[in-house]
Amino acid sequence: MAGRQTRAQLNARKAAEREKKWRKISRRSKIDAAFQGFYGLNSGDKLCQDFSYSKQASELEIDLAARQVEHCLEAWNFLSQAAWGLVNAQFNQATHMAYYSEIRAADSLFASTGIAVKKNPSYYLNDVNKRVDIRGNGSGTHSLIRGMWPTWCKRLDAISVFERLKVTQTVSLKDVWNAMGVESLAESGLLVWGYELTNLSKDHSSRNIASYEVRQTYEGIFPAQSEGKHRLLSLVWEHLAPGGIDGQLRFEVLYAQYLIWGYAKQFANSEEFEDSQQEYDRNFARIINNISENCGVSSDLLDALLRVDIAGDPLFEVFDLASQRDAGTENIFSRAFILTRLATCRLNDSIEISRCGAVQAWIQKWLFELGVMKIGETPEDVTDSAEELIEKASSVSDERQSDLWPTCAADAAEASRLNIALCWGLSLQS
Repeated sequence: MAGRQTRAQLNARKAAEREKKWRKISRRSKIDAAFQGFYGLNSGDKLCQDFSYSKQASELEIDLAARQVEHCLEAWNFLSQAAWGLVNAQFNQATHMAYYSEIRAADSLFASTGIAVKKNPSYYLNDVNKRVDIRGNGSGTHSLIRGMWPTWCKRLDAISVFERLKVTQTVSLKDVWNAMGVESLAESGLLVWGYELTNLSKDHSSRNIASYEVRQTYEGIFPAQSEGKHRLLSLVWEHLAPGGIDGQLRFEVLYAQYLIWGYAKQFANSEEFEDSQQEYDRNFARIINNISENCGVSSDLLDALLRVDIAGDPLFEVFDLASQRDAGTENIFSRAFILTRLATCRLNDSIEISRCGAVQAWIQKWLFELGVMKIGETPEDVTDSAEELIEKASSVSDERQSDLWPTCAADAAEASRLNIALCWGLSLQS
């Protein structure tokens, strides 16, 4: 018994030491470390030299900038592969790819704040411009992300990624929280969206099942038809619709609606009010008026943009799925989409602040090589086809799984290519 207790105490001490290390890195890694590095990026085939083992701060900033870019782009590639798994009813593979989309999105976000997750040793650039290698127990890539995410979510620049999402040109999500009279939901939101990042065993089971387990022979062929997970693509594509502001998606507006709707509805459902609709409308209007007064935007305009019926919007299902602490395929896919979106917003900040034409050119070349953009096309041309892509995703959603490929194979293949949204989700327009 004493031996077991000693081992438990040893494990607890090691866990405490790791926690202390993650807190130190999150506290000391340089704010906006990658921003300066964008000035050193190239527009040719090679975005930059390999500075990943450099000791010089200026070169490490370039390395971090490059990591922020490529990790974000690869997050969309993995998300597209997860979508391919959905339309093929290959749910374990979809889970696996969605998890790696989350990993890449987290890596991109980390890089923007001075933390490079890579083949050993990972490193961070600290607040006095010194490279510090991350070594020791728990420093492997997956373990590092698992340990780092909860403490990283407390950083002010991490929280700002969420808070600064634009609902209109002059209204951010932070303005919505302020109008509701609640504290920032950014930290708790980041923790929820990154559920898999701190619960890796869930994905490990799915990876094992997808890789070598035999199940259907013992349990019977699973009812892919009844699952119908491919319909989730239609919901996500609706969130991907261009939002009118450079780099904005409908996602931001929908999330603002979701927050206000949930807040107003909780009052309407109180037993002290007889007329729930009237109470809902009163609280909804109060929040709209608060935003209007705080931000100087017409309340009529805001009401037209944000008004939601008390029954809600079917598109809110993406947020509901992402918020559930469940490792189902749809839950993981929804969280992967949201984290990838946040990484893209952070990358947009870097591009816009640095006005880096080189990285814009490099990303367009990357999109061209993948076939996202065709010869002679510009990002604006692809953006013009956004509504058509949304319609294709909707047609796929309406099909039974067994009829999907015989009836709309081309639309199903197109609907899985979520990385197309980079053409309007990033500031690439000339």
